[in-house]
Amino acid sequence: MSVIALKSQGVTYLACDSLIKEYSFKYISRSEENYSIFPLKGMNGVLVGHDGSDRECDLLKTTNIVPSEYKDVPLSYEVVVRIIVPRLFEELEKAKYLSKDAYGENRYMHSQWILATKEKIFIINPDGAVTAFNDFASIGTGSTILMGSLSSHLEKAPKERKNGYICQELIQ
Repeated sequence: MSVIALKSQGVTYLACDSLIKEYSFKYISRSEENYSIFPLKGMNGVLVGHDGSDRECDLLKTTNIVPSEYKDVPLSYEVVVRIIVPRLFEELEKAKYLSKDAYGENRYMHSQWILATKEKIFIINPDGAVTAFNDFASIGTGSTILMGSLSSHLEKAPKERKNGYICQELIQ
């Protein structure tokens, strides 16, 4: 699975392939329940892209991890680091879905996430670290190729530089 977020001319595009992988199983599903791009429950105007554990994705799709007072707060680095990541880890901990490193000290997820709005793109890594991006970001097995390809085509419009991926205008 690969997910890409791409900003251009005031629009953010999210796109992904339709491969579902879990352990040794790989299959294609176009059922909406299996999409790897979905709105973040409880926060207006935020889309989530997912790569990794399908179970972790299922939990985030069906759980509101955002406190109600943040419903209309603009997504920022601070909100992702201080509110969304800790709540995501709490939810995964309740479901007994976090793992610990070899030393038994640090917890980590089995997923990577993109959060995107019209103005912002963030990646949440398995250890909870957050990275902000200005123009585009990608996660998943194809992310290195996608990032390299996009870096070499920065001057082109998104629909010209999508390199075979079907892009939909998801955030306006």
